[in-house]
Amino acid sequence: MYAKVFTSLWDGSLYGQLEASAVLMACVTLCNADGVLDMTHEAIAGRTGWPLEFIRKGIEQLEKADPRSRTPDEDGRRFVRLDEHRDWGWLIVNYGKYRELKDVDAVREQNRRRVRAFRQRKNGVTVGNADVTDVTRGNAPSRHTDTDTDTEANKKKTSLSKRKKPSAPFPPDLTLDDAMRQRVFKQFPDADTEAMFEQFRDHHLAHAKTSANWSASWGTWIANAGKFGYPKKPGGDLGWR
Repeated sequence: MYAKVFTSLWDGSLYGQLEASAVLMACVTLCNADGVLDMTHEAIAGRTGWPLEFIRKGIEQLEKADPRSRTPDEDGRRFVRLDEHRDWGWLIVNYGKYRELKDVDAVREQNRRRVRAFRQRKNGVTVGNADVTDVTRGNAPSRHTDTDTDTEANKKKTSLSKRKKPSAPFPPDLTLDDAMRQRVFKQFPDADTEAMFEQFRDHHLAHAKTSANWSASWGTWIANAGKFGYPKKPGGDLGWR
């Protein structure tokens, strides 16, 4: 298991707390995909090779409420115990938040690689006059005419123009604009457009969906909302269709 550690760890309210910051870095690699760290103090000490008292002090600091924390959940606590009857086993409170940031970075990197590969493929195709070589029909030498060459070049151009636009992952910088909001309002005036877009984004990121036209995909999502339901604005019927 590995985890991305953000430099902001040393710039916030854990600044100067060696045990807490070190233990937090270790535990984000030891927990599961949901941020659950179901291990004893002794097990963590054994896995890291750090003194048991060092581990205990770090976890004690991470369990404390911190009003200065960037994440206000659980009163700023970084660790919350899974069960009240035992002194070990925790949920890392903001693990999911930073895991999502990691996923967005991964998608952004995939986008860069996909665009780079597409450009390389595009630049590698040469459309123009093909090499013309002598051919022999019987004993009489002859050449392809310029018309023949132009025809072949035109065929290549036509073939390239018919190629489909490659699919790409969900763009991390895609946000709601007025045109996208208007498309929702025309069909579902009572819809919570922000919440609908969040569902659209989260679904495609979670399932690693790709699309050659994300504007068209948004239109399809809206069209299906009448069948599968959509979030409504507060103040009206708060249920789902």
